[in-house]
Amino acid sequence: MINKKDIIIIGIISILLTVIGFILDLNERIPNILLNTYEVLFMSAIIFIMISIIYLPVKLIIYKFIKSKLN
Repeated sequence: MINKKDIIIIGIISILLTVIGFILDLNERIPNILLNTYEVLFMSAIIFIMISIIYLPVKLIIYKFIKSKLN
């Protein structure tokens, strides 16, 4: 059902979206590297959680539906 591959794919997508958003942000950059790293990590975590909340229940419903159709 939910395997490591799904979690890795969601993590990669969240990191890519965060980096793209960080690059496209037109605000003046803060010269503190620690704060920038903090922002990227926590934004990745937020996006990861949001995608997981949507993707994993949908995958479970589809899995249960397909399983019930086969029986």
